[in-house]
Order: sequence, then C-alpha cells, then structure tokens
Amino acid sequence: MAAVLLRRLFTTTFDDFWPQLTPEAQASLKQELLMLVQEEKSPELSKKIAECLAEFSKNMLGKLFCSWWCLIPAWLIWQQSSNYSVIVLV
Repeated sequence: MAAVLLRRLFTTTFDDFWPQLTPEAQASLKQELLMLVQEEKSPELSKKIAECLAEFSKNMLGKLFCSWWCLIPAWLIWQQSSNYSVIVLV
C-alpha cells in the first residue's frame, strides 16, 4: 500500500515536495527506491515498487537526466527479465 501511496504522491505533488527535501534526503530516497526494487522477492510488490520508481523517474528525467543515466541499463535488463528482478548497474 505504501508503494501505491508514494506513487500517487510522485504523480500529483512531486514538484511541490521534492525541492523542499534536503540533498541528503533526495539522495537517500533515490537509493532506497533502487534498493527496494532490486531486493524485493514478491513479484506483485516488486511490480508496485517498480511502478513507483518509474513515476519518480519520469519526474526526475525532465530535471536531472544526467544524474539518472545509470537507470537505463537497469531498465533494459529488467524489461528482458522473466522474473522481474532488477540488476542495478551503478
């Protein structure tokens, strides 16, 4: 449920809350999302976390494309994976 609510926050109010976070909090949120989607074992929950990460990334790509280039190889690997596990290449 938390992933769904976080995704909704990213969808509706991202531009309002993101600038208010400290750079450390922003970096921590990015790191946690990447770690969660990589380590989650439940396919159903992993999909919800990935959808949350996708919404977050959609908001970020317009602003900071260069800092999220590392996600592109991970998305390609995840897309081709049959078990939806993610290998993050950073």
